[in-house]
Amino acid sequence: MGGRVRVRIGEAAGDLAVSWRPGRGGPGVILVHGMGASRHIFRRLLADPGLLPGPAAALDLPGFGDSFALPRRQVLEDYVAAVTAVADAAGWRRPLLVGHSFGGMVAARALADRPGRFAGAVLISPAGFIEPENVFEPSPREWWNRVLIWWTGTAWMGARIVRFLGVDPHQLDPADRRALQEGWRRAREMARMGRFYRTPDLLEQVLASGRPVVVLHGTADPIFPWPAMARRLEGRLDLIPLPGLGHLPFLQDPDRFDPPFGQAVRTLARRV
Repeated sequence: MGGRVRVRIGEAAGDLAVSWRPGRGGPGVILVHGMGASRHIFRRLLADPGLLPGPAAALDLPGFGDSFALPRRQVLEDYVAAVTAVADAAGWRRPLLVGHSFGGMVAARALADRPGRFAGAVLISPAGFIEPENVFEPSPREWWNRVLIWWTGTAWMGARIVRFLGVDPHQLDPADRRALQEGWRRAREMARMGRFYRTPDLLEQVLASGRPVVVLHGTADPIFPWPAMARRLEGRLDLIPLPGLGHLPFLQDPDRFDPPFGQAVRTLARRV
């Protein structure tokens, strides 16, 4: 079920696009997409009450998908404000967060900044804990970034990008491939962001929040390689390897992703 949440962030106000899934019980779950994506990549997770017990919502972050964009370059605090606005609109006192890639960075930062507002998080292939590899930095020229986004959003080049993420595009459901392509094409903030966000102290900030966090990470992820992620997180956060999976494990192989993901969400939900 689609909907809109009116939000003011700093000097600007606008609508966030949100897909809602009503339900009973549970603390509420908010799903946060990655860079160059939209809420539609979570369509399968959002529809499955066995994976997300109780009510749930997936939003388009400001500057992505169908949500408004601020009149200036955004900072991480703007995305945290957007996620908080969805929790407020839903009336969820202490929801759980699920974040993928850049959305994992946003979810982790939300826990660090507002530990009393969110109960915990499941992070999937999260950014923010180690430096990414095998990626191109955005150009400082917004117009050139828009050209590149259009080009890489074509079907042929899009398939190559998916392969760069450690996933055979033929493994993906056609609807998921379309969602990835459309999300990429509508990533307006990605075109103007300049340098990718850096959060060298994110792990320490998350640990200081005292909120429980589970990280699910593919051992074949070429963007955030497993050896570096394991060295950084093992023994500090609950880190679950997903053998042989790349940067999009929930789209790549649901049969292998769903059991540990569902267990992680249920475990955290019981702790709320």
